[in-house]
Amino acid sequence: MSPARDAEPVVTSEERAALLSGLAAGRAVGPARVVRRYDFRSPDKFSKDQVRTLVTVHEGFARGATTALSAHLRTMVEIRAESVEQTTYRRFTQSLAEPAILAVVALPPLPSRTLWALDPTIAFFMIDRLLGGPGVASYEPRPLTDIEVAVVRRLFTTLFPAFREAWRNVANVQPRLEDLESQALFAQVAAPDDIALVVRHEVEAGAQRGHLSLCLPFPTLEPILPRLTARGWLGQEAAERGELARARLTEHVLDTEVALRVELGRARLPMGRVTGLAAGEVVRLDRGPEDLLTAYVADCPVFAVRPGRRGRRLAVTVVKKAPDGGEVTT
Repeated sequence: MSPARDAEPVVTSEERAALLSGLAAGRAVGPARVVRRYDFRSPDKFSKDQVRTLVTVHEGFARGATTALSAHLRTMVEIRAESVEQTTYRRFTQSLAEPAILAVVALPPLPSRTLWALDPTIAFFMIDRLLGGPGVASYEPRPLTDIEVAVVRRLFTTLFPAFREAWRNVANVQPRLEDLESQALFAQVAAPDDIALVVRHEVEAGAQRGHLSLCLPFPTLEPILPRLTARGWLGQEAAERGELARARLTEHVLDTEVALRVELGRARLPMGRVTGLAAGEVVRLDRGPEDLLTAYVADCPVFAVRPGRRGRRLAVTVVKKAPDGGEVTT
């Protein structure tokens, strides 16, 4: 019998009947497929795990920024991480109003730069508050004056410690404000078609609501992409905890007090001589006044020393380390 007859049929009779009935009805038979749209002009370069990690990082940044701005403005400010969107740099800049309040921020040692955008309504509320006003945002679309530029620069730099602390487990970044712009055309921190992550924070101050958006281009984040996964982030955090534990242990060890003793010399005597010793007798030692002595810590020889005095106290001068596993010899 041929192998073809022994083999199982590729299509069962039930499947063949369903196929024929489907062809007769003019429709294809098969499992339904879900089609997902994909924009080739804006490909996804960040995984969902990396995006979730950034959400966690910026939730920490929002908490730190809330505390920093509330203390700086002397009024209640609440900042919440709202969303993380993957888009092109062109689309992000096109979504900004003009004139805008844009901060070009470098994050050394990461390459490239980032762009921070603060809603003008929130910015003018904070400016009015810092200049002694009640915090009323009477905003009209216009560029900032020189005094307002100085105030806004202080606002952004106030956020940097919270940003640095939130990113500590991912990268040891040092935020630096490089420039303030009112038009995205003059704040080109990436190519128009570069993919970027836009982290949007909702800012509530007084009766005003707005957004603080952080645009992080792909070239900036590319060197640390492995750390943006949960495993890489937790591994970095565990490594830093280990380094901190070692540093603390080293500090405690160095602060521990130990007994240091110096042996002036030794002598070997018969037991009969020892039992016959009396007050005032002299015992000759094996070390002379010019010989080096051994200093011990917990019965371990550590230093070669020379005896002497410091003021009215006995003292020794450390000459060198004792040889490994042995005592000092003259």
